[in-house]
Amino acid sequence: RLLHAEEDLAESCALAHDFGHPPFAHVGEDALKECMQPYGGFDHNDQTLRVLTMLEKKYPDFDGLNLTWETLEGLMKHNGPMIKKGEKNPELQVTLKELKDKVDLKLDTYASIEAQIAGLADDIAYNSHDLDDGLKSGILTLERLNIVGMWKDIYRNLSSSVKTTDKEIIKRKTIRYLIGIQIKDVIEQSARIIADKKLASPDDVRKNSILISFGDEMAEKNRVLKDFLYQYLYRDYRVVKMADKAKRFIEDLFQVYTKNPAQLPPDHFARTKKDGVERVVCDYIAGMTDRFAQDEYNRLFEPYSKM
Repeated sequence: RLLHAEEDLAESCALAHDFGHPPFAHVGEDALKECMQPYGGFDHNDQTLRVLTMLEKKYPDFDGLNLTWETLEGLMKHNGPMIKKGEKNPELQVTLKELKDKVDLKLDTYASIEAQIAGLADDIAYNSHDLDDGLKSGILTLERLNIVGMWKDIYRNLSSSVKTTDKEIIKRKTIRYLIGIQIKDVIEQSARIIADKKLASPDDVRKNSILISFGDEMAEKNRVLKDFLYQYLYRDYRVVKMADKAKRFIEDLFQVYTKNPAQLPPDHFARTKKDGVERVVCDYIAGMTDRFAQDEYNRLFEPYSKM
């Protein structure tokens, strides 16, 4: 709103951009990539497009949802152009390859301001949620977080200014404040960039570089936070152990269904002749939640599990 963007478009890009993510986040994506490597590959961004243009069945005369060109473009390009300018015969993911003659998403240009906002908001939310989860799980501690300058400064200031000694409340307030200062920085920096470039139309936006960004100082602080999370959260032995377990879930489910696709739900099984067994199995697994994938694994492998 403060950047005079189209709020409905920004919200659509933000809410829908991860529809194609399989269970267990990036670990699940890596596992499906390996499984699908001989069959056209897998990419969660491309799978989002597949869900919204092919797999959803809501209308009698066409597959997919009735979304605007700008929404589809934003979902594909929220992290920037997907191919180089003027690139001939680029290597495209399976859904983009099928759609390229039906809809031109201008893959060699930058996305709308709304899509760029959604992309950066995703980064802020991702880091903040992981920080919160790390603290709740006990993998991250306040003492360890003191090596992150941005966290240390905020936590120390709040500890001395708020009217409570409850560390849980101060932790939650610190995370909220952390989100707030990043958003404020993005708005101020992006407004400066947009004003300097004197943009007059959405097409002017697409011809430019990234317009929605942190300032240099905040970008560096954000990099330090990401490095910290990678070292002390994502590489913690408990997280690595769970990630490896999740990878086995995906691989085992894929093998079971491709070996005997009759175990798929009837609507998926009916598609195997047209789309191929492996692609339909991939679609089915990619549409699962973490909990459903675990329950399905139990149904298939545990001898006393109810079907």
